[in-house]
Amino acid sequence: MIMPSGVAARKAALKVGMWLVCLVAVGVSALDNLGAAPVMLPEPRPQSVATTKTVLPTVEQIQAQVAGLPERSDLPEEVRAPLGETLKRLLESLNKLNDTRSRRKKLEEQVAAVPRELATAKMELESVPPPPPQVAQSTPLDRVRSIKGEREAELAAAKALLGELHAKSENRKTRRVQATEMIASLRTELQKAESDPPPVDPEGKTDPRLLDAQRQEREAKLELLREKLTLQQQEQRTIEAEEELVPLQVNLAQRRVTRLEKEVALLTQAVSNRREIKVDEVLREHRELLAAEGTPLEESAVMDMAGTWTELVRKHGQVEREKTDAATREERLSKEKADTETAIASDLENNGSLRSGLGMKLLRQRERLPDAGELNASIRAVDQRIEEMGAFQAQLEVLADEVDGGVAGSRSQTAQQTPVVVRELAILSEIDRDVENYTTELIELKNHLENIQKRAQE
Repeated sequence: MIMPSGVAARKAALKVGMWLVCLVAVGVSALDNLGAAPVMLPEPRPQSVATTKTVLPTVEQIQAQVAGLPERSDLPEEVRAPLGETLKRLLESLNKLNDTRSRRKKLEEQVAAVPRELATAKMELESVPPPPPQVAQSTPLDRVRSIKGEREAELAAAKALLGELHAKSENRKTRRVQATEMIASLRTELQKAESDPPPVDPEGKTDPRLLDAQRQEREAKLELLREKLTLQQQEQRTIEAEEELVPLQVNLAQRRVTRLEKEVALLTQAVSNRREIKVDEVLREHRELLAAEGTPLEESAVMDMAGTWTELVRKHGQVEREKTDAATREERLSKEKADTETAIASDLENNGSLRSGLGMKLLRQRERLPDAGELNASIRAVDQRIEEMGAFQAQLEVLADEVDGGVAGSRSQTAQQTPVVVRELAILSEIDRDVENYTTELIELKNHLENIQKRAQE
């Protein structure tokens, strides 16, 4: 079919117009897409020295390098000396880094163990403590002493734990302050260290081995600062995690110490009672022997010493308790001193000065020190008792010589080994052993008190 020329021209123009509209629409859509999310491939760029992450060597690798430096013939002397110093500093930083990581790991383990320890502590607080040991009157004295020794060892361990927990509880506020101060200080120090440019040698005059060691040293110091910062942050998390646990642990430890103190006191009294009973039996039997042999009581050396002997045995248990208490005080002061010295050394090494939190800790320790006047009076009193026991022991020796050899003295005796003489010598020897044991306890008590005095004066 042949269309008129005018109609054909209009249809051709219409098609061209539609094509133009489509092209414009496609163009607009493409422009919209490009504006919304342009797809571009970044051009690769070379990393600068400052952005390159240096892989740290191990302690063993640097130790081997330091050990092998003297034998390396490829190193000129002007390189060997500074390289050796750089490697030694690098080794020191790596050792500190490993130690800091180890400390952080222990804190992380503490935090992880808190839920389990908290549940255990709550269960133990709800449980009924075991009854004290039952010691029958028929129990031999040696067995009672053995049980007492076991309980005393348990008590010493329980007191040591209680001291540690008390110190931990008291130090929580100090530790929190210290951690906050350290975090702020370390952040500032780290920012400054990171802003310092790494070692570069644009002119190529520095030996590449020395330059590489210097870069490793810088990276090790940076990593150590980062790890120290992480450690202090973990310290804060540990303090917060143990907020409920530590008071419960202190409560449990105090309850255990109180229970064991009562048990030791009961056993000490049991030993003392048995010894007193034994002494009473010995004296009663000796009176009977004197009566049977027709020997007047006033001529018996043993009966002269009977009152002092009985009093000595009665006081022996009291001295043992005093000695145990003094030993506990001495141990606590020694541990506090050692912990303080460690904290001071750490502060001076890391900061060059003492933090305010440590000053608070030192002040609290100073306030808990024993009164010097009371301590001196206690030492003098123990000294006097030791002198009295020395005089008493010398008197025993004189009496034993009189009884044994018929030495002329206040009483008339002969050298004949009668039943009374044999028995008197045996009892005097027994009294001498009790005096010796009592004096030993007094000397140990005095030593503990003098050590406490020394610690308080340091």
